[in-house]
Amino acid sequence: RLLESNMPEKLHPYFIIALHTGMRRSEICNLRWENITFPAKDIYVSTSKSGKARHIFMNDTVNKLMLKLYGMSKNSEDKVLNAYNPSTVSHVFADVCVKTGLKDVRFHDLSHTFASQLVMAGVSIFKVSRWLGHSTVLMKVGDKVIITDPVFWDVNLLIKRKTPFPIEPETLSRIDYV
Repeated sequence: RLLESNMPEKLHPYFIIALHTGMRRSEICNLRWENITFPAKDIYVSTSKSGKARHIFMNDTVNKLMLKLYGMSKNSEDKVLNAYNPSTVSHVFADVCVKTGLKDVRFHDLSHTFASQLVMAGVSIFKVSRWLGHSTVLMKVGDKVIITDPVFWDVNLLIKRKTPFPIEPETLSRIDYV
């Protein structure tokens, strides 16, 4: 709320979209009306961080914002927001943060906030990672990489299961891989 109350009006839509979708600033700045399907509440991002396309669901807040913005520009090739380029978004946001006394906060951190809110609401990190367009589900904490993808966790079930031919860790180390 502190950020929003000190934010220039032109930055506000960028802020809301990032906070409610996890989209990156370049994705927001390059978003065109042809990439939005209102009945499905869908935003199509043709190129994400991983280089792959993805679909992003618009919650009610973003949907209302998009409907309001749609009245200002109706050509499908038009950008949804054209007040700022990605670099300017970062600079203006940084200025707002300084003005409000927030240190070391970047526009990209809104994506992290979005992800954190989903995880705290009970959404799996696997789903959140896919939602954000990440190609892998790895999380770095300090200098350690943690595999957060439940698919990787499940491979240990082979070791723990009770079968006539259990696979023991010692056996795995003796297997030659081709």
